[in-house]
Amino acid sequence: MMPSLESKESASGAFQVLIFAALVFVAGCRSGALLRATDPTDLVIEANGFRVISPGGDSDFGEEIMRVTEAVVPIAAQLFTVPVWPDGERVRGTAYLYPTVAEFLHYEGKLTRGKFAKNRAFSHAATRSAHLVVLPISTPEQLARFGLPFHTLRGLAHELSHLFVFEHTGGHSLPSWLAEGTATWIEAQVMLELGHIETLESEPWSSTYMFKAQQLLASQMLPSLRQVVESEHEGLPASEVYALRYLAFRFLHEHSPTAIDRIFQLAFHSRDGRYDLERLETQAVGILEEHASWTELNLQFQEFVEGLNPEWNERARSLHFGKAGGRQAGIEDSSALVWRVERLTEREFSLEGALEFLGDHASLAHLYIEERESAAHLFEFSGTGRARYFRKPGELEQSGEWELVAESESSVPLVEGDAPKFELIIDVGRCELQFAAGARIVVEVELDLVGGRWGLGAPKGQTAHWRELLVNRAKP
Repeated sequence: MMPSLESKESASGAFQVLIFAALVFVAGCRSGALLRATDPTDLVIEANGFRVISPGGDSDFGEEIMRVTEAVVPIAAQLFTVPVWPDGERVRGTAYLYPTVAEFLHYEGKLTRGKFAKNRAFSHAATRSAHLVVLPISTPEQLARFGLPFHTLRGLAHELSHLFVFEHTGGHSLPSWLAEGTATWIEAQVMLELGHIETLESEPWSSTYMFKAQQLLASQMLPSLRQVVESEHEGLPASEVYALRYLAFRFLHEHSPTAIDRIFQLAFHSRDGRYDLERLETQAVGILEEHASWTELNLQFQEFVEGLNPEWNERARSLHFGKAGGRQAGIEDSSALVWRVERLTEREFSLEGALEFLGDHASLAHLYIEERESAAHLFEFSGTGRARYFRKPGELEQSGEWELVAESESSVPLVEGDAPKFELIIDVGRCELQFAAGARIVVEVELDLVGGRWGLGAPKGQTAHWRELLVNRAKP
């Protein structure tokens, strides 16, 4: 055991914050040891049977991690109908939060040889360990100011739920749809319980899962519920597969709870003491079929998907609306883009708010307007205080060159912490954009907004903080 340099008691229970100065030697529960270099300010939090090693921060930072860790276990135990820790509390698994993608890839390569390199997160049964990158990549100053990013806290809840399952099944996983479906369901419940999100529909990534399923349904490409359960969905992108597994479990948990409980009984309370994944997969299909015919279940699943009310559609996880506004970041290999799902119904449109750049003067943030099938418009804000307006024919995702239509003359550099106001007003035949200290663009242009949409974006590796957004003088 490494020496503790600091310990702290909280009202919700005792946990330790250990700050190490050189190397942290981490023991896997089943497979020996792992050696990882750490920063002198790294935190190690132990709570509710888990250990979390994270980039450093202040005491509130450790409290954030502790709250997630303590919330996962009772939610998972209640869902799976298993005791929290039947043989007493001890460290059952360790989660590592990596400050850089390179460090994550180093350890991911050792454990899974690239299988989860693109995921930026994974859990490993043999070592009872979870590994994920702190996304968006944040400076120590940003971590101290904002704490761990929402998507990292949510990812932590997801991976800890996998470790909980490993511990209760002797190091085994559940069938794919159930493993990912339950982990995603648990992470969402944790975020709701801790107040990080108000509703699943208004949280962009949960909303995107709903939107993806509805798009598949609309295009008659939605796999049947049985196909999702039996993993017969070849050719679909990974993001759509994850969405379907989550929604399939959520649907069955809400509409067939007795059947789900029976499947959990088989998974966590095997009478013969043996865990056979293939046998469990077959038994799960049989239990669901006993509850209702697959024809009936498939129809009910389609109706469930059709009845969802997503508000956002993201290209990749990037945006979270918290108490201080919306923080959006483009990761190192993908720019951020999130569309509002509700289509525009009027020819006039206005959007106002404040915008802070978390970076240098070269930082950019984008506001998109798309006319239905005819043209895309990009309004670019810069950390220099300048604004520019681009346009191209067709929809945004279609090929085509952006044309610079206009740019502001003002160029007053901003510093981190500045949050200048902006306002975009589109009237019949006219478009006006105001930003920062006098940056103003006025263009005579005819836009057909009926059936169009609007969205927010940030280039690769850049972070924008959208605040006080008002759409047509109403909150989105």
